[in-house]
Amino acid sequence: MIGNAQTLSAQFRSFDSYLQDMQNNINSEIKDEITQVNNTTQQIAGLNREIALARARTGEAPNSLLNQRDQMIAELSERMDSRLNIQDDKTYNVSLPNGQPLVSGTDAFKLVPVQDETDPQRTLVGYRDGGGNVVTMEEDVITGGSLGGLLRFRQETLDKTQDQIGQLAVSLTTAFNEQHKQGVDLNGEQGEDFFSIRVPQAYNGPENSAKVASIAFDPTRVDEVRATDYQVRYDGTEFTVTRQDSGEEVSAEWDGTMLSFGGIDMALNGTPAAGDTFNVQPVRRAAAGMDVRVNDLDKIAAALGPVRPMPYSTVDFQSQSMTRLGNTKSIESELSNGEWDKGRISTIDPIAFIPKGATNVTIEMNNDFSEDDDIQIFSRDGKHLVGTPVTGDDIDFTWKSYGVEASKDLEEGANLAYGAEPVLTIKNGFPEDTTYSDKHLLTRSSGPYSSNLEDGIESTYNSMKFSYTGDGDRLDGGFNDGRASAPYNVEKIHIDKVTEPVFLVVSGNGLYDLKVSWEGLSGAPGTGGVTTDNTPIGHVQDQLEVSDIEIGGGFNAMDTAYRPPSFAVKAADDGSLSLGFFGADSGNNLFVSPDAGSVPSSPPPEGIFSIFKEDGTEIENVLSVNGPDSGDSLAVGERLTIRDDATGNVILSFTIDELPSEGSTSGVTFTGISGTTGPGDNRNALALQNLQSDDTVGASASFSGAYGAMVSDVGNRTNITQVNLEARQGLTDQLRAVQQSESGVNLDEEAANLIRYQQYYQANARVIDTAASMFDTILGLRS
Repeated sequence: MIGNAQTLSAQFRSFDSYLQDMQNNINSEIKDEITQVNNTTQQIAGLNREIALARARTGEAPNSLLNQRDQMIAELSERMDSRLNIQDDKTYNVSLPNGQPLVSGTDAFKLVPVQDETDPQRTLVGYRDGGGNVVTMEEDVITGGSLGGLLRFRQETLDKTQDQIGQLAVSLTTAFNEQHKQGVDLNGEQGEDFFSIRVPQAYNGPENSAKVASIAFDPTRVDEVRATDYQVRYDGTEFTVTRQDSGEEVSAEWDGTMLSFGGIDMALNGTPAAGDTFNVQPVRRAAAGMDVRVNDLDKIAAALGPVRPMPYSTVDFQSQSMTRLGNTKSIESELSNGEWDKGRISTIDPIAFIPKGATNVTIEMNNDFSEDDDIQIFSRDGKHLVGTPVTGDDIDFTWKSYGVEASKDLEEGANLAYGAEPVLTIKNGFPEDTTYSDKHLLTRSSGPYSSNLEDGIESTYNSMKFSYTGDGDRLDGGFNDGRASAPYNVEKIHIDKVTEPVFLVVSGNGLYDLKVSWEGLSGAPGTGGVTTDNTPIGHVQDQLEVSDIEIGGGFNAMDTAYRPPSFAVKAADDGSLSLGFFGADSGNNLFVSPDAGSVPSSPPPEGIFSIFKEDGTEIENVLSVNGPDSGDSLAVGERLTIRDDATGNVILSFTIDELPSEGSTSGVTFTGISGTTGPGDNRNALALQNLQSDDTVGASASFSGAYGAMVSDVGNRTNITQVNLEARQGLTDQLRAVQQSESGVNLDEEAANLIRYQQYYQANARVIDTAASMFDTILGLRS
């Protein structure tokens, strides 16, 4: 096993070395091609000068110089695509396809090799203008010829193949390591990483305020690793992550210090500023660092063994369930499609969430009497998308009447009146520490007013198109004030498609009627029309160290239905702790408190758990164990017991050996089966073997399948290149024939002409000879 592993890792390193040599050779060839292009353009500019001088001296075209210049143009075209413009039928001007001049009369402009600022291993083509400034050109500007071919081969084939090799190495290494760590070795110790792999590469933009402090793969999200590079940009508010191969934006999570996307976690040092960019290559050179770490036979974790802790890194302290976010139900669970729900009493009321995948959603509100009730739409991360203003000079009456006069009032609720509660809370389904933003707010507070959506205003957010009539009755001393009759008491919102869960909130001070209609909701039947969304709010960075693990009668049922059960501790910046216990593979996270998130009905019954200390004290407030308003506490050395409230069964007991540092999260997954291990236990070795058939690479292919697809892709590209070469060669031959028909020399034709001219000469010579004889005869007669 160790010998084969060493051979495998050596093959990966050899692949990477071979491909990297090709990268280095391409860099060298690009420099050589640039030198040849510059020499050619300088010669063309010099010939332009000499031809102009020759015409001025003799008034005739210097044919030899014209031929030389045409030859230089032909040689330049072999190296790159260019545009030729003949000025006054005399001077040749040459430019790039984007219009930048290479030759202008007697002046030549140079190309220069430039090191990519965001990837020091890459040589690009730069252009030096008349002022001496060098501008790096996009790779697609240089096309055709040997230089364009080098750039295209690197961009479309070599980079992709290197990324595919790296992705395969990372997927294989990570999956094998994670499975190996679930076993125990011959000494009874938990398995360690079997392979090592090179960490992702990240390059800072030259003007960045923030720098990459560290970057690593997240083992629990290895299926998100893709064979591509990423361009990361910060606009001052949020990060945008774009795939380099397709231009597609990918989802990313930013917690203030860590940016997570594509199966990697990237920590930044310093505060990012608008315009900061990062070039991230997760897998480009990953195979170069693949090696075997286990060389001692006794360290092979072949046995499965009893329950043991494993690091867990996708802890979601508020995950979307099948039917609700926090205490907020889905729209289908709360309202009937297309039917009025009349006489609702308004405060600041989170009505429901509209799940991802819903289409053609229309929300209608009818204010009863003369009260003013308003529809508000929020995204899950606190963006106010549609409704009436909370901040600024135009705060709406319905907010102010409850004491909302600043964004913090929706986050903390310190100034709220009449029993109103803050909106952006975990209880209502928002992530912890969600902040309010009205950057994308669609609002309308001036007339003329119409209840027809076609007369309304529109906006777009995350591919969702919102249409809004506006608030017909503001009760703010302004337009339509106090007009409760139709249509001024009606407001409507339409969403064409929902690309992420959004919350419907009503703010008001009276009675209202509400109707929501939709065309379709995603999700399996009986799930409330909701697709499970376990997008993590934060990632665990370290394994929580625990010891003395004991399992109870409720563990096996948990392990069977929600494999593997996991426990996490999250420490806020102020040191307060949050606890969670749940099944990692479940569509519903199982929390110890129903207020912490969603809970399933079975198994186990009612799905609610409690945590007890060793002395029997129950930890009641698991969302703020060490918070200022909590009497609970948690310390290193505490022994915890987790029970199922419905049955009283003990799930797990364990001792906590450490707590996370402020602002971080540690987690542990309890995996395996009860019992003991011994000689002959090879269950983990079999699990390692079974990895070969799992879809581990990109969550869509096995190792061998991904390798076969890569080989096939390279073969297809080779075949396409060969076909293109033959087609181009045919076209080249045709163009050369056309050129030769105009300006070339046909030896057979010239030989025939010489013979014809020779015959003309001989015939004329006979005529001259005869004439001479006649003149001699005439002269002789006179004498």
